Amino acid sequence: MNARGFNKRIKIYQTRVVDDTYGGSTVTDNIITTTWAKLTTLEGTKISDLGLDYTKGSMLVTVRKRADFNYNSKTIYITYNDDKYTIASFPTDKDFVHGTITFIAVKEKPSTLPIYETL
Repeated sequence: MNARGFNKRIKIYQTRVVDDTYGGSTVTDNIITTTWAKLTTLEGTKISDLGLDYTKGSMLVTVRKRADFNYNSKTIYITYNDDKYTIASFPTDKDFVHGTITFIAVKEKPSTLPIYETL
């Protein structure tokens, strides 16, 4: 396998519901792994055709298939350059050769900007 295209380092997180010490539950984000990926930016018009409403910063992610976990779009998200990306498409086995997984990741919408008070 040619590794030259896998030149970006991403972190893969999983969101889990865990019990808190007060009888309830809370949501935590656990890092699963850090891996090399091939990232390709996508044009907004092509992505909006898929029904996504926020397309700024969307990219096609290609990673090597791993035996220790499965990629999914419900509980796994990635970070790259400290930006959070959610998996917007079903991760697919590229060309069905069991070597790489490809999915579309969309940058998380920015939260509201902080309001600065004037003195």
